[in-house]
Amino acid sequence: MKNQLEWGIIGLGVMGTALARNLARNGVSLALYNQFVKGKEERIAARRCQEHTELSNSLAFENIKEFVTALRPKRKIIVMVPAGAAVDAVLTDLVKLLSPGDMIIDGGNSHFENTQSRYRDLKKQGISFLGIGVSGGETGALKGPAMMVGGNPSDFESVRAILEKIVAKNKNSTPCLGYFGTGGAGHFVKTIHNGIEYGEMQLLAEVYAWMRQQDASPWHLFAEWQHTDSQSYLLGVSADLMNYKSKNDLLIEAIEDVTQHKGTGVWSAISAAELGFPATIMTAALQARFSSAQKAIREKMAKTLSKSIQQSKVPDADTIKKAYDLARWVNHLQGFSILEYAKKQYEWTFSLATAARSWTAGCIIQSELMYQCEELLEKYPNLLETKAFSKQFNVNLKALSKLLQWGMSTQVPLPAFSATWQYLMGITEARSTGNFIQAQRDYFGAHGLTWTQDESHRGAHGPWHKSSKQ
Repeated sequence: MKNQLEWGIIGLGVMGTALARNLARNGVSLALYNQFVKGKEERIAARRCQEHTELSNSLAFENIKEFVTALRPKRKIIVMVPAGAAVDAVLTDLVKLLSPGDMIIDGGNSHFENTQSRYRDLKKQGISFLGIGVSGGETGALKGPAMMVGGNPSDFESVRAILEKIVAKNKNSTPCLGYFGTGGAGHFVKTIHNGIEYGEMQLLAEVYAWMRQQDASPWHLFAEWQHTDSQSYLLGVSADLMNYKSKNDLLIEAIEDVTQHKGTGVWSAISAAELGFPATIMTAALQARFSSAQKAIREKMAKTLSKSIQQSKVPDADTIKKAYDLARWVNHLQGFSILEYAKKQYEWTFSLATAARSWTAGCIIQSELMYQCEELLEKYPNLLETKAFSKQFNVNLKALSKLLQWGMSTQVPLPAFSATWQYLMGITEARSTGNFIQAQRDYFGAHGLTWTQDESHRGAHGPWHKSSKQ
């Protein structure tokens, strides 16, 4: 088989191994490489071949030169190592051994700007580079993930048939595989996917916060909602969590309340800010994770600053579901709006419906709502202006208000639901307070302003430092 293989994988951690098994199961012969670190990482590739029957015919390597030599020209090498310096280190070693016409595929969670830079640098050397966002965790990588591809379109077409075999297929039998543009487009779309994921997780956590405030905690609701139009993968996960008990309590109550993150949530919030879009929910979800990490000060302040809980009517389960459904809608439309902003900024030409279709199966944010988003985005450029969203707003806004009033009176933090309210109030305010901010900026920094009666004259200044004070 030596010199007959075309595909190789570098990095055999959880995701790399699962993806290798998926490829092998779909008829792709593989060379597998994992670095050798004495006492820490030894014979990893060989062990993977022994542990998994799908990989029994794969070739295992700890020497990267031997790994590359085992692949015939026009090599396809998937890199599955942690984002950042580890990717750069692998590329530095790899490029010395490759030939023009070979292809490197970064399947990790790399920052899209790093992918843009790597794409340009490798293109100069005649080496193709695809940045592919892979969603679905270990199970997805093994059984069928969602994939978001960025790079040269002809390079994508050269591997499309293989990728279509290994990705998830949605209920319409469509592969959850999307091409989004050159450079880092695929990794950017994956970043926003993760931002939506952060928002969804936080909204569910806040519903859980409401649940555990009740005398008879309605832990069954997640499972019931899963049989409605609120269905989603994350809702299903949440319902399943309620089935695990420790003595007489939920097992999750035995978990330390400090949330971790791997960086993509930060990138999504930063990207939205740099594009000038108010991504309130994913940003609030990120800040909630930061707050959870402040455990020592939280525990100290809980003892120091007493809360005087007021009596408030507890919103019922129907009210909570309506608030949740509206917030989910806003979370999704914010995510798709960021993608629209990015398309204009980076001159990508993909359709938003392609992103939605890629997320209908195999990924963490798959849901019935995503199918609805796909259908709507085929017809409309912005979910905000659809009748479906107007209905959500008109029917469910009161429920969101009730939930927030309850949270305020009982002093239960609801950052993602609050961020939903602030966004909705902001976009329905025909005249904002932006004029006051502009006056302030012009007063202390002479930044200029525009008078409402003379919008063509931008950069005018107010009379702040003249004698015309009233």
